[in-house]
Amino acid sequence: MIKCSILYHVMKCQNLLLLLLIGFFVELSAQETIYFNDFESGNLKGAEYEGQPVVSDHISFSVWTNNSGNFEQQDGAVGDGISIKGNGTKSIFFKIQIEEGYQLDITGYNFWARKTKAAQGWTFVMNSVEYANGETDPDGSYITGNFTPELLNQTGTIEVEFRVNGMGNGYYILDNFELFGQVSPICDEDFIESQPQDEMVCRGDDAEFSVALFSGENKTYQWQVLLDGNWKDLTNDVIYDNVNSSTLTIVDTTDVLNQNEYRCIVTEDECDKISDQVTLTVIPLPDTDPIQYNN
Repeated sequence: MIKCSILYHVMKCQNLLLLLLIGFFVELSAQETIYFNDFESGNLKGAEYEGQPVVSDHISFSVWTNNSGNFEQQDGAVGDGISIKGNGTKSIFFKIQIEEGYQLDITGYNFWARKTKAAQGWTFVMNSVEYANGETDPDGSYITGNFTPELLNQTGTIEVEFRVNGMGNGYYILDNFELFGQVSPICDEDFIESQPQDEMVCRGDDAEFSVALFSGENKTYQWQVLLDGNWKDLTNDVIYDNVNSSTLTIVDTTDVLNQNEYRCIVTEDECDKISDQVTLTVIPLPDTDPIQYNN
């Protein structure tokens, strides 16, 4: 009985650990890759390196530089990797430039690294602030994690330093270098000029909700209805018309629609704004007996 109890708790702990690991990697996979470099292109030997990285729209990356001399080519995780060599603390530097009108969140990282001779620590420094650190496997391995704290709503230029502590005259090799995050437009301005208002109609009448915007271009509209606690996009059908315009029309209202709630998502130049939430009240018609006429 005791052995069974111990086995049960061991299996329970293993399952909990598995769930935590799954949750961690699901969280990372949900993030967008804003930069990826496999170091398979360009000259890996020299004082600067750029290659052909995959970069998100609206941001750009400078060439890589370092304070240990020239970059050198070494075997990476798959194919070539980039390396530096030296004594003491050495660093790799690059800059991220964010397009005006956009902001950048940097949330996580994933890269393969190997330090010859002995394991050494590494540190991510951005705009002179340390955001992540760890140890490097001398046999080489992938290193994955989240920045703490995350860099949110960054604009302009971000100066990145990847610092290796205590080189010991060995090589530090990087491959498949990846940063996670998200690029989004800056949407500070509220471009909705007039909000929709609650509507009260008699059963069988049409109802309308309208939203008006300040001047602008590239507007799109999507009206929604609240059903079972969730907002659902409307489509044009026998009940709803003009669901992708500034004025939503509800045709021939019925008692079923009474107290429905609606809103509109307005998009302009990649920025989303949500209108006020409004309610439709449908007033039932009084029941009347048919009028009979006597001849």
